[in-house]
Amino acid sequence: MLNLKSPVGTNYRLDPNDLMDTKRVLNRLGYYDVPPERGIDDWTDDAMFDGIKRFQKDNGLKVDGFMRPEGPTEQTMNAKMAAAQDSDDWEYAGDVDKNNSRDVITNGPAKVEIHNPGPSWNGLEYKVDWYGLDKEGKVIPEFRRPDHDQRNPSQGGIILKPRTEKVFEPPFENPNGYNFRVTYPPQGEYSPFEGSPHIKVYRTKKR
Repeated sequence: MLNLKSPVGTNYRLDPNDLMDTKRVLNRLGYYDVPPERGIDDWTDDAMFDGIKRFQKDNGLKVDGFMRPEGPTEQTMNAKMAAAQDSDDWEYAGDVDKNNSRDVITNGPAKVEIHNPGPSWNGLEYKVDWYGLDKEGKVIPEFRRPDHDQRNPSQGGIILKPRTEKVFEPPFENPNGYNFRVTYPPQGEYSPFEGSPHIKVYRTKKR
């Protein structure tokens, strides 16, 4: 899903993460072919802007190759992504116990669900990390180095719904797949209701 921090256009200074996220979404929707020689990078290219224009044309939007945060093009892309990610796309990979973590092997995005029995004032926070795999399915050594951090910011917070979910896109391209780790660190009690929140993890289903 897109969450642009700044406008995306030919006459704008572009945020590197916005650039890569836009390319990933365009690729998943069929509007951008990833160059095999360099993968998803944070450089602008004509193919990305052409993809934005083709998407806009196909969806009845203004065709200008321009996107702004929470604008019609970003919102339409997110709607298309959400529609494409139904229950048939996911395979349950297990729960994450409190004070523990779970590693999931996946070839694409992963989904984290928080199930909560009642309102939670303190919230539930968790962390996710991505590790690239080699041809044998082992974590590539460079991803074990502290300076190769692929961790997303802490997720979660105040929980007021029985179930919340978030889809995570791989932050880099890797033809051999990924080890997706969800960490559920020690935290206080969350809810005055019986039971406690728990986390479920899903991987992209193999086709």
